[in-house]
Amino acid sequence: MRLSLLCVVLLFFLDCILSGQEVTHGPIVGGVTDNSAVFVLRTDSTAWVQAELSRSINFTNPIFSTVFNTANDSDNFGKVEVTGLQADSRYYYRAVVNEVPVTDDLERSFHTFPEPGSATTFEFHFGSGQQNGPDPQSGFGTLFPKMATDEPDFFIHQGDWGYPDTTDVESGMPENYFPLDYRNVIATYHARYDPNFPMAELMAITPVAYTYDDHDMIDNNSDGYLFPWEGIANTIKGYQNMFPGYPLVDASKGIWHKFTYGNTDIFMVDNRAQRTPNLANFDIYAPNNVVFNPKPGEYTFLGADQMNWLLTELSNSTATWKFISSGTPFNPSWRVAIELAVLTQGIIDSVGVPGEGYITPTEIAVELSDKWAGFPNDIIQIIQHVRENNIENVIFLSGDTHTSGIDDGIHSIFPELMAGGLDRTNGQLQPLFETFGIKIWNKGGHTVGLPPEEYGNAYGRVTVFGEDSVALEAISESGLVLGRHIVEPGFIPKEAGAAVAPLIGLDYGEVEIGQIGAQGVIVVSTSVNPLQITNLTLSGDFNFFLDPTGPKAPFEIPAGSDTLVGIGFLATPPAGDTSQALLQFETNDPDQPVFMIPMQAVAITPGAITTSDEVPYKYALEQNYPNPFNPSTTIEYSLPKTEQVTIELYTITGQKVRTLLDAKMPAGRHDLQFSGTDLASGVYFYRIQAGAFTQVRKMMLLK
Repeated sequence: MRLSLLCVVLLFFLDCILSGQEVTHGPIVGGVTDNSAVFVLRTDSTAWVQAELSRSINFTNPIFSTVFNTANDSDNFGKVEVTGLQADSRYYYRAVVNEVPVTDDLERSFHTFPEPGSATTFEFHFGSGQQNGPDPQSGFGTLFPKMATDEPDFFIHQGDWGYPDTTDVESGMPENYFPLDYRNVIATYHARYDPNFPMAELMAITPVAYTYDDHDMIDNNSDGYLFPWEGIANTIKGYQNMFPGYPLVDASKGIWHKFTYGNTDIFMVDNRAQRTPNLANFDIYAPNNVVFNPKPGEYTFLGADQMNWLLTELSNSTATWKFISSGTPFNPSWRVAIELAVLTQGIIDSVGVPGEGYITPTEIAVELSDKWAGFPNDIIQIIQHVRENNIENVIFLSGDTHTSGIDDGIHSIFPELMAGGLDRTNGQLQPLFETFGIKIWNKGGHTVGLPPEEYGNAYGRVTVFGEDSVALEAISESGLVLGRHIVEPGFIPKEAGAAVAPLIGLDYGEVEIGQIGAQGVIVVSTSVNPLQITNLTLSGDFNFFLDPTGPKAPFEIPAGSDTLVGIGFLATPPAGDTSQALLQFETNDPDQPVFMIPMQAVAITPGAITTSDEVPYKYALEQNYPNPFNPSTTIEYSLPKTEQVTIELYTITGQKVRTLLDAKMPAGRHDLQFSGTDLASGVYFYRIQAGAFTQVRKMMLLK
């Protein structure tokens, strides 16, 4: 009797223990197909877990997943799978712990995919970069719930999910080597699935797919060579144990994989684990003196195994639409930004980048080469394969840049939507590019001219209209469509492409009489055939001249290479007049057969000082000097009589920055000192109003 009573008491306490475990994270659904799904969840202690699914919100006629015991080295995370689901159907799901269903405040559901090959209209979202948790400065709390209102069919996260290299270092390891201790990898998934983070609302109503980028693999701009492989292996292990993903092609080398939704294939590439260092692309002569010099056969972006997999899968795909999801931008025209940064070494001290501070041209060049454009051989290999095998409708989706942009293929060769600003300080990279005459995204995004409040968080929205077309959209946090492009079926990348900078023209500023000002235009060959420059002419003021040591038309630029077309200006009397010219060249790029680059310069008397006791005979606003400047410059103006004078400063988009002068000034020549210490690098306009006289000039601040 006493023994029986003791057994009952023990069984009672055992049942209390087993049924007392709590679900701390999840469940999260991913790896969805037309008939299966994968779930992960975490309990606060060891337990048997599974997922319960039903077509009914009341969980009638339930279906159960496999069972998993969370006693493992991944901190009680469990991963389970369910099969035998109906295609294109809504399922509700919840966790089951020790055979007891668990509910919380979120109603969780997802849609299984349609049968492979079936044409249907559907929508999905993607993007990269987000904070680990609550951070009011990042715009926390609004973007992901906004995305959830669209009810996307799935969501792709392209990396930089939480920046664990700077936020999740618990064991004293150096920050950039955080995954060398697997506990740090576990901590990243704690943050990733934080039920209090608003992304939980999005993941509760749609499946998620994921590939890491740099910060959430091992370190900023990471690769598979300069960092300990043990850390990368731990990151891959964490992905396998704690993310509900699709089967990996080769988990010993990276996390590349693919999945299919109806008539669409999505190829999730790994930009990091097999990549050689982007620094290998440079010849380094001094800390601030490098030359971009990609070396064929000595470096790779994807690695041979992943490249062979991608090309083979593209050839074998029978899907209408083929998306390549890349953590970093593909756009080959990005190369002009690398070369322009290299060209300005020693001329510009630094450039202000929102969210990043001030960085030197050398640092900019190295940073920009971390993208596909830093590895032109891989770019050429993909374009060549797609063209030779007549593979239609390949579209790139990319992130990493903390901003958004869209191109229809004129500059990006393949249509591309870049959405790198999910929940981070917007880098405003595209308007910064445009300020310097780099125009490589032609269908919108975070471009010049947006209201200041729209340079915030954003996401990529893709709508597939069956066999008919695909809509690529960048959507801001407020719901504004920042850019849009429709891809029609039958798209094949062009065989020759050109990227040119600066397209805003060349302004030599003031050049002393007898001296020569020198500038240049960078031209990059962006596709598989050589770029042919069939004609190169310079018209206008004869003081401008082509560099006699430079290329003579006609000439070719090999695929993946670039050249510099130098133009000089010899300053001759009279002083004060603005000289102008136009550089025009013709190419075999079918989308951009002609480029025209305006240029201007002003000859001045050596050592000229515009202050004088003489009364000017006319009103005048002179070009500021120096120009470009950092951080101070001088603005000179002339008045033939006493006037109320106002001089105001504007951004390139016409927004007033400040009033530099508002006072009654006597007749004569005057100078006004101006400091741009608190301003960002870029192009500005200054305007004078003196009586009925008005004039506007342009200045450039380069830090």
